[in-house]
Amino acid sequence: MSKLRAFLARLRLSRDGNLLAELRVELELVRKVMELQGSDSCFNACMEKVCRGEASGFELQKGNIFFFKNQLCVPPDTQLRNKILHEAHSSMFFVHLSSNKMYDELRSLYQWPGIKTEMSEFVA
Repeated sequence: MSKLRAFLARLRLSRDGNLLAELRVELELVRKVMELQGSDSCFNACMEKVCRGEASGFELQKGNIFFFKNQLCVPPDTQLRNKILHEAHSSMFFVHLSSNKMYDELRSLYQWPGIKTEMSEFVA
């Protein structure tokens, strides 16, 4: 179970007992984030600081995935961020939540500058 949490998996059963679909989405998003983190020069510079112990709050977790205070750091890719917002908004887990509650849930998993503004604009 802890290995699944490392990949941001939410273990939930839907009304029809479907668990795997939600897990695949999370793993796909994490894979895409990891791919984009590796090709982003800003993330590469930060990763070097993390390796030297010069970046407080940041860490590399399994598979060299970059986190800040246990939140997955999402690179500045509009398509990826919109995919994350869409999945969060469409998921049964987030149904009928206020924008503040949705923001709190997103922030428990993901980190990027302007996440609240983007989330508010997406929901509006």
